[in-house]
Amino acid sequence: MPTETEIRKKIRCCKCGNIFTLLIDTAGEPVISVRCLYCATPLVIDLRKYPTSETEVMRVAGDESPKTLPVYVLPEILDTEEKSTDS
Repeated sequence: MPTETEIRKKIRCCKCGNIFTLLIDTAGEPVISVRCLYCATPLVIDLRKYPTSETEVMRVAGDESPKTLPVYVLPEILDTEEKSTDS
């Protein structure tokens, strides 16, 4: 079951151009590595290139440190880049 930070987004493969959907966690790492479901190309989705704002998350009683999470303003279809072979 998805959490409040997980959203299903359409992803466009930069190699074959096909579009597939993926459940991504917007509170996790901003650079997501996936494989195209059609051509199996290793892909990277970089959420850092999209505008963000921050939201404060309510914490459990007794936890003094507030937590802020980035809120990404994402397009309907996310573009990808081919994963470099250097990493």
